[in-house]
Amino acid sequence: MRWRRGIGNVSSANKAGSSQSRKAERKSLASVYIMCRALISILSSISPQALSDTLGYSLEETIFEQFKSPTANANTNYRSCVELYAVVLGCLARIRLICISFPLLASDM
Repeated sequence: MRWRRGIGNVSSANKAGSSQSRKAERKSLASVYIMCRALISILSSISPQALSDTLGYSLEETIFEQFKSPTANANTNYRSCVELYAVVLGCLARIRLICISFPLLASDM
């Protein structure tokens, strides 16, 4: 009887761990969605002179890396996040076209 209880506890522990993993994944995807939507809204409304070179370069580097190496998952939520990264890059390109086009042309996507 003790062995069976132990197996049952391990099984329920695995289910709880899997549930926690799914919750963490959903939180991560939700935060990426919110961040991208906020960046799209901000970048669409500012003038090119309002974005400093340092901030622009940091955003370009961060967003381009996320866009370039998405998680290989068939989940529609992951695809939506990749599409949002592309929209953010498009908004950045409106402001800093030359800086965005070089990494895109140099990458082997």
